[in-house]
Amino acid sequence: MKNIGEILKLGCIYLITIIAGTGLFLSLFWINFLNSGDILFFKSLIYLFTVCLLIIFILIFLKFKVSSLKSLTYRDILLITIIFFTTNHIFYGLIPFNASRSVSVMIVGYLFNHQDTLVSEKDMDTYIDELYFKKENAVQRRLLEQVEIGNVEKFEGGYKLTPKGIETVKLMGLITSVYNTDKNYAK
Repeated sequence: MKNIGEILKLGCIYLITIIAGTGLFLSLFWINFLNSGDILFFKSLIYLFTVCLLIIFILIFLKFKVSSLKSLTYRDILLITIIFFTTNHIFYGLIPFNASRSVSVMIVGYLFNHQDTLVSEKDMDTYIDELYFKKENAVQRRLLEQVEIGNVEKFEGGYKLTPKGIETVKLMGLITSVYNTDKNYAK
């Protein structure tokens, strides 16, 4: 049975490792580690798995080299890694990933920047069309993402869903149906 001091020390190891891992995860976005493309979802997973492996190796190394960390178990190392991965994956998926492509976020951002004016729907439509569809070239970017991950194939005259894409759409449609969302664009 561990005493209070050991539990606090272990808690500090968990906290410090998760904070340091998160800092490293964030820094990989800024240095564009491995030049891992522009598909944010996969980029974040590559970065998370890279940091998880690094956390595991460092903690195992420290377990054997630092006498005060000998009480660190492999179960602790696994839990630290799982907590780090899950926390960062959920947070990234909820805010930065969605904010980078959400029309709702664009709308509230536009209203934020025009707090002292009344904005009409027409103004908003014009803004979203100009920003998202023209300036950001949203449709082309999303098509290229789908080509890159193998759901869509590009031909001379257009695009076609691949067998992998068909299965992906079926799965997305099923999951969306199970959650009974009001809009299911996969069906």
